[in-house]
Amino acid sequence: MVALSWLGLEEPHGDRQRLLVVVLLALVPVLARPRWLRPAVLVASVLVVLRLALATEELDLAGGLPQGLRDGVLRFYEVILPLQPEREPLMHGMILLAVFAFCLTLAAAVHRRQPIAASLVLVLGTVWPATLHSPHGALVLGALVLGACLFLFVGLRPAPGRVAAGAAASAAAVIAVAVALSSSPAIAKGAFLEWKTWDLPASAGVPVSVAYVWDSNYEGIDWPEAETTLLRIKAPRRALYWRATTLDSFTGYGWVESPSLTIADADSSDDRAELLSDPLLPRRARGAGWLRQDVTVVGLRDRHLVGASVPVAFKADALGPVAFYRGGIAAAPEDLARGDRYSVWSFAASPSPAQLARVGPDYPGSIAEGGQPLTIVPALPVSPFGTPGREREVEALLSELAFDERVGPYRPLFRAALRVVGRARSPYAATVALETWFRSGGGFEYDERPGGPPPGVPALVDFVTASKRGYCQHYAGAMALMLRYLGIPARVAAGFTTGRYDEDAGEWTVTDHDAHTWVEVWFRGYGWLPFDPTPVRGGLAGSYTASSRVFDAPEAMDAAAGAPEGIIESLRALRVGAGGLGGLALQDQAAGARPAEEGGRSARPLLIIALLVFLGGAGIGLAKLGMRRARYLARDPRLRAGACRRELLDFLRDQGIEVGPSSTVSEVGEVVERRFGIGVDRFASAASEARFGPPEGAPAAARHSRRELRLLLRRLRWRLTRMQRLHGLVSLRSLRSG
Repeated sequence: MVALSWLGLEEPHGDRQRLLVVVLLALVPVLARPRWLRPAVLVASVLVVLRLALATEELDLAGGLPQGLRDGVLRFYEVILPLQPEREPLMHGMILLAVFAFCLTLAAAVHRRQPIAASLVLVLGTVWPATLHSPHGALVLGALVLGACLFLFVGLRPAPGRVAAGAAASAAAVIAVAVALSSSPAIAKGAFLEWKTWDLPASAGVPVSVAYVWDSNYEGIDWPEAETTLLRIKAPRRALYWRATTLDSFTGYGWVESPSLTIADADSSDDRAELLSDPLLPRRARGAGWLRQDVTVVGLRDRHLVGASVPVAFKADALGPVAFYRGGIAAAPEDLARGDRYSVWSFAASPSPAQLARVGPDYPGSIAEGGQPLTIVPALPVSPFGTPGREREVEALLSELAFDERVGPYRPLFRAALRVVGRARSPYAATVALETWFRSGGGFEYDERPGGPPPGVPALVDFVTASKRGYCQHYAGAMALMLRYLGIPARVAAGFTTGRYDEDAGEWTVTDHDAHTWVEVWFRGYGWLPFDPTPVRGGLAGSYTASSRVFDAPEAMDAAAGAPEGIIESLRALRVGAGGLGGLALQDQAAGARPAEEGGRSARPLLIIALLVFLGGAGIGLAKLGMRRARYLARDPRLRAGACRRELLDFLRDQGIEVGPSSTVSEVGEVVERRFGIGVDRFASAASEARFGPPEGAPAAARHSRRELRLLLRRLRWRLTRMQRLHGLVSLRSLRSG
């Protein structure tokens, strides 16, 4: 009944043979003989069931067994029932584990002849899954459960006749309660049994949305106190940001997505969708050298498929009809669920500052002829960088539209951009000048609660010209808009900083605290390149960006010739520590840590060392415990009595008290009495009787000697300090003695 009730959660039903094996494995520990063998059989059964339930080819528990079990429990809150075992291997495994746990508990209660406990387990194990899938034969199931409970009440008592009346009364009570509950409006309408809508106390594991980080809300941001793991990404150890979307359009109030730029038909190759028809994708991105990432959703509630910038191909057929957009953006038909997986291939160019400095304002028609990457508000483009007379042109445009609150108030932003870049000779020179100014040369401070601007002043204008306090939305939004006013194609990118990398697993762990926005700038031959103007919030790998610890400042200084002296000085200051670190030495800042977390992360090596010391001490203690317990497995009571003597010798040796291996129990007792002032006569008498007394009394004497040894050791430990007891626990003297 228990197994079939849980099996009803699947359609089509899973492997019934495997389910039968799980049920039998739940019975084996209870039926095992002799009794002392049961713990070992139980451990073996649990390991076999875990193997059957979780270690399938389709399932890869990236976070290990504990994380997999936790994910499986939380997955009940998201999966649509009945589930498909092939698509939901983790859920299928959790069902097998539930069947094993309920059958094992039920068997143990029956074996101990506890009818109340057995009935409760039976009811919970059958009715709980029934509340999830609402079987058509609910009435029949209820009758079977009632009959089974009556059978347990009658059959598990030594005198069934005397409890028949009690069983009948219990049945009447169960029926009465069922009728009362079924007539209750809350129960009848399913309000009570809709437990899937209840909020777990440990709600940190419930999937969360991070859209608040990139919704162009400049009023402040509150990070959750506890981190929630959102994604696990198998990818090379290269500090790339994980992009979810791009905000291509500035409305005059904030940056928003532009979902109209849909790629209707993505090219298909090797069962993956390739977004090669994007006109802004450089030629070199259409060849080899793509970076692959395998993404597992852990706790992200969002439709966007996340990948390193810039994604060029996706394999996500298991997610349903995915919509693709220009710029490497993909969105599933509904919010992603825990355990969903997909693969992304990205083109991640990494040019040098010198290479970018040679790229002029040569833009394709989709940009140069009034394309969206050069619009300061929708349908209002500006001329590309380097166009003769463009400064006067933009000034005239701002004067003409001074009445428009989406354009007129932004004149100070345009003038600030001109002051920062000076006579920059290339789009890259202007870009790196702005990035450097925001990060180190402009007097800005990172502040997640900067307060609002004065009335009539846009938030980004107040941020750049007055307060100079803000978070990633301020920095990225202001820099991207200033670049557009300068005629350089730019947009805001939204997603996550790198996260934390696990060398052994080859995997990045991304949390909600890594959510971030930055800037992407388009260069011919390289496409969209990321820049990060926000200080202390991350670090990119490319040597062309001032956010990278491998930033090639000397080359950038040459490229920025013509910029104001203040920018050159800021670049010169960045030379210190910028070179020779290697492109992957980014874990302190590239991990996306917030400023308040830096101190905690720097303490991790000490925590690791402390953990290793603890594990080492525990390992020594367990080794000694196992060695001593193994001595008591002998059938001969004389050998067990000898094991008691050896255990006392080991205790003394671990405290630095040397006793000869051939010492008699009486001689050992003299040492104990001399050093601790405790007599051992009772233990010595019992051990001597077990070892040298009549054979028929040896078993009882051996048991008596072991009890006396426990009492003696307890008294000895009371005479020791905590440090002495700890020293004895980790001492290797007794191990060396065998």
